Amino acid sequence: MGAAIEVSGVSKRFRRKDPFSGRVDVQALSEVSLGVARGSALAVMGENGAGKTTLAKVVMGLVTADGGEARLFGRAVRTPGEAGAVAGFVPGEDRSLFLRLSGLENLRYEAGLRGIPATAFSERLRELSEVFELPGILATRAADLSAGQRQRIGLARACLHDPAILVLDEPSRSLDARVSLRLWEFLRAERLRGKAVLLFTHRREEAEAVSDRAVVMKGGRIEREETLAEARPGAGFQDPPPSPRRPSFARALLSGVRRSFLEDGGTLLSNAFWILGIGAELASFFFLGRLVGEARMMPLASYGGRFFPFVFVWILFQEMHASALYHVAAEVRSGQSTGTLETVLLASARPLAAFLPSTLRSLAKSALLSSVLFAVFCAATGAVPAP
Repeated sequence: MGAAIEVSGVSKRFRRKDPFSGRVDVQALSEVSLGVARGSALAVMGENGAGKTTLAKVVMGLVTADGGEARLFGRAVRTPGEAGAVAGFVPGEDRSLFLRLSGLENLRYEAGLRGIPATAFSERLRELSEVFELPGILATRAADLSAGQRQRIGLARACLHDPAILVLDEPSRSLDARVSLRLWEFLRAERLRGKAVLLFTHRREEAEAVSDRAVVMKGGRIEREETLAEARPGAGFQDPPPSPRRPSFARALLSGVRRSFLEDGGTLLSNAFWILGIGAELASFFFLGRLVGEARMMPLASYGGRFFPFVFVWILFQEMHASALYHVAAEVRSGQSTGTLETVLLASARPLAAFLPSTLRSLAKSALLSSVLFAVFCAATGAVPAP
């Protein structure tokens, strides 16, 4: 049977700046090669720091290799979106959910980015809810779930689009024994359906329960290979699966709008500080104008020589543009630190649709608030700019 996953001579070096000794290079992977056939499972074992997570992210296109390449169904992985279209990924860190959304809303957002119709989403969710025991936790905000409960949501999200490949980094982490057994049974059944499973784990019992082969990594290299059980290839996917249908931009955008407004419900305190920031800006410019002297400010002529309304107009436009850009920068920075950015990149071939709603919302909020404040000030003082 043809290989679903091929990793050929992959190397990766991370360069970090040490404040005391200068640059420090860490060789995370060195000439790693492996393959996983359809209907089989390979366990990649090793201690922490062996390079397992880096290898998983190279396979999913989240980390670019310095040398070598990863291929899925014969196609070189270039972007996370390409890999995520045919593979489901469970990251090794408990940080990939939007914490202000419920478990159900996290899954619904994923379905929207992938263009999964509502009916198909409901049917698939019913199947996965039974496997991962989701009914009791779907309505709860991710921030209020335990680590094990969040892991169950993450497993369901990785399997939501019924991918032909599963790449799992410590999938039973934080799970209790009962759910772990259900997960292993599910993965064995997926193998019999012809799916390829690449399992990263340090637990031998997990490797033996799911996989037929194992490789042991140490120091970024494959140290040895082991046979765990008789290979039991599945019957499906004799040929590479067809290229997945690319979800429409409108559907991905609508999903992003929904997620954006649901998350904004928890940012009232930050909005209050943002409004105070506008007031602080105005106060600073007011006292600066008093210090410099209005007579020296030639641009004030069309405003009747009044400094304060002139500054208000400037802030109106400054807030409209800068606030939107700051908001996007903050969202990307938060996504990088929490893992949600990886989720978006893997789930959507159109990542712009995931960030555009937040940008537009921030821009509209800035324009509306600045305009209202400006109108109130002008009405109260009669300081209307001359035509």
